Amino acid sequence: MKQSKLARGNGEVKHKTEDERKTKVQLIGELAEMRQQIVELEAHAKQIYPVMDESTREFIAISNQLKHNLAERVKELRCLYGIAAISEKSEITLDELYQEVANLLPSSWQYPEVCCARITTEDKEFRTANYRDTKWKLCSDIKVGGVKAGAVEVNYLEERPALDEGPFSREERRLINAVAEQMGRVTERKRAEKELVRLSNAVRMSTDSIVISDLDGKIIDVNEATLKMYGTDDKRDLIGKDSFELIAPEELKKALAGTKEVLEKGYVTSREYHIITKDGGRVPVEMSIAIMKEADGKPIGFVGVSRDITERKQAEEELEARKRRLESYIESMVDGVVISDLEGTTVDINKACLELLGYKRKEDVVGRPGFIRAISKKDMPEIDALLEGIIKKGYIKDREITVLAQDRREIPILFSATLIEDPQGKPTSIFTVFKDITERKKAEKRLQESEEKLRVMFGSITDGVIVTDLTGTVVEANDGAAHLVGYSNKEELIGRNAFEFVSPKGTSPGENGVHNLDCGW
Repeated sequence: MKQSKLARGNGEVKHKTEDERKTKVQLIGELAEMRQQIVELEAHAKQIYPVMDESTREFIAISNQLKHNLAERVKELRCLYGIAAISEKSEITLDELYQEVANLLPSSWQYPEVCCARITTEDKEFRTANYRDTKWKLCSDIKVGGVKAGAVEVNYLEERPALDEGPFSREERRLINAVAEQMGRVTERKRAEKELVRLSNAVRMSTDSIVISDLDGKIIDVNEATLKMYGTDDKRDLIGKDSFELIAPEELKKALAGTKEVLEKGYVTSREYHIITKDGGRVPVEMSIAIMKEADGKPIGFVGVSRDITERKQAEEELEARKRRLESYIESMVDGVVISDLEGTTVDINKACLELLGYKRKEDVVGRPGFIRAISKKDMPEIDALLEGIIKKGYIKDREITVLAQDRREIPILFSATLIEDPQGKPTSIFTVFKDITERKKAEKRLQESEEKLRVMFGSITDGVIVTDLTGTVVEANDGAAHLVGYSNKEELIGRNAFEFVSPKGTSPGENGVHNLDCGW
C-alpha cells in the first residue's frame, strides 16, 4: 500500500507550521529593513564624505554595527533553513538528524570559534566534538505534543562580552527557541513517518483483508490480502468501486445498519458477512470497521478489516454435525444418560432416562439437580465418595446404587460416570449412564431362592451324594457321603478326588478302612 494513501487515515504530516514560517518571515523582514538602512547610510556617507568629522565616525560605527547585525541575521536564517534541509533528507534517521543539527548550530552564533552545542533527547545526547558544559550557556526545551522530549544547548567555551542574557543577545535567545520548536516539529514528524512505515508494512504483510474507503464507501486503497480474497491481482478492479457492492445482496441491509453504527460509535467489531468475489463466488468473513479522522476529529473515511472464516465455518459445521450425531446416538441408547454440570444441575437427558425415572418431558428435568436428586436415601452417604471418585480419577464404573423414580419407586441401577473437560483440560461437566438392572436383580433373587431350595433338599437326603468337576474333584457333598467314607462332616471331602473313595472290584467292603462308595457309574 502506498504510504501517501495511508497517511490520509492519520492526517497528512505538515513539514512546516505557521510559527516556523513566522520566524523566518520576521528574519527576512529584518534583513530587508537592515539592507535599506545600510543603503540610506551609505548614500548619506557619500554626501558628507568630504567633511570627515565626529559625526562621520559615528555614522561609520553605526553602519558597521548594522552590517554586523545583518550578518548575524543571515547566519540565523541559514541555521533555520539548514535544519529544514537536513530534515527533508528522505533516508535520514532521527539520530543522524540530531547530530547534524548539533554540528550546524555553532556557526550560527556570534562567536562560533568558541561555541559548542549539544542536543539531548529522553535517553541520548548528540554533541559537537568540542562540547563542554560551561557557565556561559543558552538552553531551550524540545517539546513533542506539549511534553518535554529533550533540549537544545549552546555553550561558549570562553567568556565573551555581556549582552542581553550573559554573552548572548536576545536575537540568539529567539533563535535557540526557534531551533527547539523546529526540532520538536521535526521529531514529531519523523516519529509519525516511522510509525506510518511500520503500519504500512503491517498492512502490506497482513493476511487479513484491509480496505480503505471514503465516507461515501468508495474504495480508495486495498492490500494484497484483499486482492487475493477478491480473486484478482489488479487493484484497479477494486479502486473506485462501491464497497457495499462486495457484500452479499441479502446482507446489504445489515451492512448499512453497521455503517450507521460506525458513524455513531466510531467502530464495530466481529460482524459476519459474505463477500462476493470477482467470479461471483462467496467468501464468509468476519469484519471489523473503524472510522478514520483528521487530527481535528473530522471523519474522512472508513477502514475495514476482514478475515476469511471459511475454515472456521467448515469446522463449526462439522462440529455441529458431530454434535447432532452424538445427540442422536445418546438419544437412541437403551441406557439412561444424564449430562450434568459440576454442581449436579442437569444439562441434558435422553429419552431412556426420562422413561426410567418416569418423566415425560426434558423440561421437567433440565436445569434442575440431576442424578443426585434421584439417588435413594439409603445410598446418599455414598454420594460424596462418588463425586470425589469422578473428580479425582475422571470416571467411575459400574457402581450399584438405587435411584428413585418420579413416583418414588426404587430402581436398582449400575451407575457409571465420566468427567468431561474442555480443550485446556478444565473440567466442565459430567456424563452419567444409568443402566437399569431391575430384571437382573430379580433373576439373581430367583437364583438365590433356587439355590437355597437345592441346598435344603441336598442336605435332607440320607444317602451319600457328592458332586465333582470333570477331573473328579469334589465340589459339593452331603453329610451322608461324609459318614459313608468315615469323615465327620462334608467339608473334609471338599477338594478331595472322588476316586480316592472308590474300591476296586473284588475288594471286600471296609478293606483298608475304606468303605465302598457307589457313584452310580
